[in-house]
Amino acid sequence: MNLKRTTAGQLMTKRMVTINASDSLRQAALKMVDKGMDCLLVAPETAGRAPGIIESETVVEMLCEDDGEVLDQRHVGDVMTEPAYCVQKDAMLIDVIRMMRRMNVRSAPVLDGVQLVGIINFTDVMKFTALDAPTKVVNRNRTGSGGPLRILLVEDSRGMRRVLLRTLVSAGFSKEDIVELSDGAS
Repeated sequence: MNLKRTTAGQLMTKRMVTINASDSLRQAALKMVDKGMDCLLVAPETAGRAPGIIESETVVEMLCEDDGEVLDQRHVGDVMTEPAYCVQKDAMLIDVIRMMRRMNVRSAPVLDGVQLVGIINFTDVMKFTALDAPTKVVNRNRTGSGGPLRILLVEDSRGMRRVLLRTLVSAGFSKEDIVELSDGAS
């Protein structure tokens, strides 16, 4: 795996899910959950313009400001990023990651010239790096018949262990379900 030789086009997701700016935040949240997406693209009102984007993080931030009623009171167009920060499909992955961090976005539409061809997000990058990392064992075993799912995580890199641990916790696993082993490497 080489972030300097991998392009956004090689890693992007071609499946894109859209929503209208006039739809409620609840509709956006339900669509993200239903489609298993971290973000939705918002079609531009004028042809030839870059799309807007709404990320799951934005919906969660709105909940922090108010209770669940905000999901029915606010619309996608009120909180979306428009235009979305887009990247070209031949952009190097390392440059895409830097741009996304600098612009404080987690997802970016991928363009081939001016045509929308996919979307890339930090989850795609994380999966790519985690699957290609020198992880020795990621083993899911049920303890006994019908018992809880246990995950054995053996990884040499402390940084990668943290990334994998956060990923597993964000996927719904509790820290008690994850057993970390290290051979003492940093």
